[in-house]
Order: sequence, then structure tokens, then C-alpha cells
Amino acid sequence: MSSTSIIAKIIEIYDRNIEFDQDFFKNKTIRGIEHTVIKGKLTYIPDSCDHCNGENKDYMIVKNGNQIMHKH
Repeated sequence: MSSTSIIAKIIEIYDRNIEFDQDFFKNKTIRGIEHTVIKGKLTYIPDSCDHCNGENKDYMIVKNGNQIMHKH
């Protein structure tokens, strides 16, 4: 079992399109409260543009950006 699938099981996220790097895990104090921060990367290739619905031919459309997810 890969480290990515072990991490996914521990945090109960079962998306095959998420990969975790070597330094994925950090303990961090945010506003005086200790948190565990786990960083992952979404790896899927979009089929079309979310804004114009243009088809993704020859990998012309690239998913770009970040989103923070909180799991309690």
C-alpha cells in the first residue's frame, strides 16, 4: 500500500486524484491553537473549462489554483 493511500485512509479522503508529497505533514500553531496540517495536490486533468465549457483538446486547459479544506 502506497503512502498516499495510507494517508488518505487515516484522514478519510478517498479521492484517487489526490497525491501527498514527502513533506505533507506539519504541526502548526494558528491563532494560538495547535493544528495538524496535511498538504495534498489534486492531479486530475479537466475535460473542459469551467467558465466557457471549451473542450480540453491536446491538454490546452490546465487546472490551476489552490483551495484550503478543513476536516474536523
